[in-house]
Amino acid sequence: MAVVGTFHHVHMISKDPEAVAAWFARWLGAEVVQVQHPSQARNLVMRVGEAVFSARTPRPADGLGPSDGPRPKGYGIHHVCLVVDDLKGLLAEMRKGGVNVLQEMPTHVSGHFAAFVEGPEQMPIELIQA
Repeated sequence: MAVVGTFHHVHMISKDPEAVAAWFARWLGAEVVQVQHPSQARNLVMRVGEAVFSARTPRPADGLGPSDGPRPKGYGIHHVCLVVDDLKGLLAEMRKGGVNVLQEMPTHVSGHFAAFVEGPEQMPIELIQA
């Protein structure tokens, strides 16, 4: 048995999926391609380049309330990484728009310029120059 292709999607639980989708649309050209309503939740499916991201409200079974915040730091998935065509230009626009640039790496282990930005709901997003 083997994995076929790449990953299927990245899924986020969000207090405000519309705000998450707006952030990804503004900064990374995302497009909402489907709206779903699984188990009393609202799920927005976005195409981001060739990747698929989903942002949905909590389901009752998730046990999350309005006062719950992002997951605490610890082991597990840390961030997602996307390849962009003009990272320096994008970072300049993001800074002007109030996005927190967490770290710039002029020489990433890939050999390319890379940076971490704070995405919606404090999600770390790594961006690498194509």
